[in-house]
Amino acid sequence: MRPIVEFVTSTGERASATSRELVGWSLSHLGDKVTVLYNPSNPSDAHLVMLNEYRGVGFILGFITIIILMWIAVIVGSGGSTFDDPFHLLPKLIDHFRLNPFRFSIIFILSLVIPSCGFGTYFLTKQVIDLRSHGIIVPGYVVGYQESKSKMNDGSEASGVFPMIKYNDATGTSHTIRRSLAKPMSSLKSGDVVEVIYPIRHPDKGVVNTWDEFWPVPIFLGILMEPSWCALYLC
Repeated sequence: MRPIVEFVTSTGERASATSRELVGWSLSHLGDKVTVLYNPSNPSDAHLVMLNEYRGVGFILGFITIIILMWIAVIVGSGGSTFDDPFHLLPKLIDHFRLNPFRFSIIFILSLVIPSCGFGTYFLTKQVIDLRSHGIIVPGYVVGYQESKSKMNDGSEASGVFPMIKYNDATGTSHTIRRSLAKPMSSLKSGDVVEVIYPIRHPDKGVVNTWDEFWPVPIFLGILMEPSWCALYLC
């Protein structure tokens, strides 16, 4: 089954567009708003403007990019033209950027880090803004603490204590946040009240409405982009 989106054209005509992706792969849910691209003269041939609609194209382009990068790596590593391409484009590219095994490794790593940080910052920030703008705020109550332990690389053990917070959604269903970052190791006690926010269609995914639940990861990814760009420029 594929999701179907109904829309109204600029002339008031009702039309529909069918997603290219199966329901299991779609990121949308019933009632969500999505952007539709259509030809005014033929609104029945409409397309959904969503990243998951072009997953197949992205996979193909990514696969081709990986093959080209591997080919360049072989040419740079061999130091010769044995693996030259038919149009001699890759050797010209290598000469233009003065690539050697070290420079290519750095540029390859940064070419993965920078886009990942950029997309991560964008999507996480968008997710936070959407939740803060359209989420439902309810009171939550501290019902206890949960201790979490993990082993470090050196064999030592690190532990942390997280407050467990229970809240009720608009239907009265109870949910529990088990790994809240709200004031860890603080003086919160059982029965204390905190503010919880959850998405309208996912009441079970509530989080404590504080900055440390939303912003540390996107801020970190955004800051990481600056030295990555500087390193790429210096290369």
